[in-house]
This record gives sequence, C-alpha cells and structure tokens, in this order.
Amino acid sequence: MTPLRFLNAEGIFGQDSLDFTDQQGEVQALSSLLEPFIGAHVKLSAHFFPKPPDPLARGGGACLWPDGQCPFGHDADRLRMFRFDGEGQLGRKRDGSWRLTSLDGLTINPQLEVLMGHRGRVVCLAVEDIARSMQRPADPADLAGRLASLTNILNGLKT
Repeated sequence: MTPLRFLNAEGIFGQDSLDFTDQQGEVQALSSLLEPFIGAHVKLSAHFFPKPPDPLARGGGACLWPDGQCPFGHDADRLRMFRFDGEGQLGRKRDGSWRLTSLDGLTINPQLEVLMGHRGRVVCLAVEDIARSMQRPADPADLAGRLASLTNILNGLKT
C-alpha cells in the first residue's frame, strides 16, 4: 500500500526563512517537507495559528515581529489575519517561491512567505492519494496500514 502523503507543519516561522520551530523545539525546513509533493496534485492550506488566540494582540497573537516591523501590516491593522486555501499541482518558481497550478493552467502564489515571523500552520495533502486510499484493500495487513496512516493524520490535526 502506498501511504497517504500528508503534511501538518505547525510552529514559529523564522523572520528570514520558511524554517520553523515545531512544538518539540526542533527547527524544520518547510521546503524540505514540501519537496515530496512537488508535481503532485495537492490541497494546500496555510494560515496564522495563534496559540492561544488573543484578540487584543497583533494577528490574534500570531505576530512575533517587534512593534513597527511586521511586513504583513499588523502595526496598521492588528486584527489582520492570513489564510490561504488552494488546490493544484505544487511547484516552485525560479526564485524559489511556491506555486500551485490549477487544472485550467492558472498559476496561484500561496504567499507562504507571509508566515515568516509568525506562528503558523501549513497543511498539504496529495489529492491523488485520496482516491488510491479509497480502493478496497487487498488483505488485512493493507487495511491495518491504511488505518495507521489515517490515525497519524488525525492525531496530527488534533494538536
């Protein structure tokens, strides 16, 4: 059985890159985590993820920039939030930024760079793997593998 490709990257993003510190305190490179999805048809979601949310703080508590320095504009609009949801073929532009190409050929910039200097989350799911996972399993071991894969995904979303 081919595992379901799924990514739940959550943490504090650095101010100068898309590397982030996860909940275990380890630095992760978002580009390395997204690399296996390049060329695949994916659903991609990214958003600020304040924990816990604070309605009086900049970005609901997601903004970690010093006062007056947030490039997203939290100094002008403290309540402004970032959220991206899209579907298409994941790729990279020549400048290294990420892109999604929809079925009709439209190129979409998910603007993941907005996450820099903020607490955020990126979720990516390979759509083609969903159809494959819905096929009837050939044997109990295959079914157990699918169950373990889905359990891991659900546990990742609980946090």
